[in-house]
Parts: sequence; structure tokens; C-alpha cells
Amino acid sequence: MWDYKMQSLEDEHKRQYNSVEAWIYIGIDTDRMGMAKIGLTNGELQTRATSSQNPFYTLLVAFKVKVGISYNPSIFINSFNNKLLN
Repeated sequence: MWDYKMQSLEDEHKRQYNSVEAWIYIGIDTDRMGMAKIGLTNGELQTRATSSQNPFYTLLVAFKVKVGISYNPSIFINSFNNKLLN
């Protein structure tokens, strides 16, 4: 039986899956070992893929986060950073 709630859940799943927004990313400087940036963007990931100020900057890895969830970015990134370093 397919009801309204099932349809709503399926629609939300598709919306999250097809979204290109909301990413946590780690960027590195290929010229300077030990230099990295951990960030969160509510926009598209391609806006963080390169840096006009640093031609040696590139993305190492990115993780998709859910769109439409309100959270404090600094707490979220600090928690992610601590888990990454430990």
C-alpha cells in the first residue's frame, strides 16, 4: 500500500540525493605539506574546488551533509576536526 507518508519520505530522499548543496570538505596545499583547510559550504562544492590566491590548493575529500538542517557550523566543523585528528 502506497500512502501519502511513504510518498513524502520518497520525495525527501530524492531531494537530498539530487542536491548539490551542503558539503563538508578538506582542501590541501600541494606545495606546502601540513597545510589543510576544513570547511563547510551551503553552496555548491565547485565553489571550493580551487583558489585564485593559491594555485596549489585542491580538494582532497568532501562529504555530503543533509540540506535544510539548521546547525551551528563552527561546532559542527570543530567536532569533525577533533574526530579527524584523534
